[in-house]
Amino acid sequence: TTLRRDAPPPPPPPQVRATSSTPRCCAVSRGCGFLGSERFWLVATCHAIFVVVFKVFENFSSAILLSTYGYEVEKAGYVSSFVPLASTLLAPAVGLASDRAPWSAPPILFAALLATFGFGALSVGAAGVPAACVIASIAVGHACLPTLLLALVRETVRSGERGAAFGVLETVVAL
Repeated sequence: TTLRRDAPPPPPPPQVRATSSTPRCCAVSRGCGFLGSERFWLVATCHAIFVVVFKVFENFSSAILLSTYGYEVEKAGYVSSFVPLASTLLAPAVGLASDRAPWSAPPILFAALLATFGFGALSVGAAGVPAACVIASIAVGHACLPTLLLALVRETVRSGERGAAFGVLETVVAL
């Protein structure tokens, strides 16, 4: 049937309440409506990809700096430690700025492009890009992207489902 513009809207569907006779999985699925959201899964996928890439870089950054830039072991370890240090120091400021920013997409895109530049420069070797630029771009991307993507969850998920959404997000990253 088609709805006429002058017809009253159909009544809302009845609410299902979890009772002792309701299976637990049904009660849980009623509180996780975000699982059907394409936007949530886009944020979760981007978050997982960048977190995994940053973790791999953290694990192998000293070896990369040794082979690509010819750093000594001590210098490679020292320089690569700037990435997690920058994340530790910058992430709270990025989160605060995210709370006050009118838009979320431009900072996310900028941080993603910055990180992609850093990883891209590493993948082609030391072709004229100084190690300081590469490490700085990766460090800023590492500080910004996970924080901004986690902040984006609050816009994607209802307030009563945020805890579950963050749990699913962490599970996706762990996979």
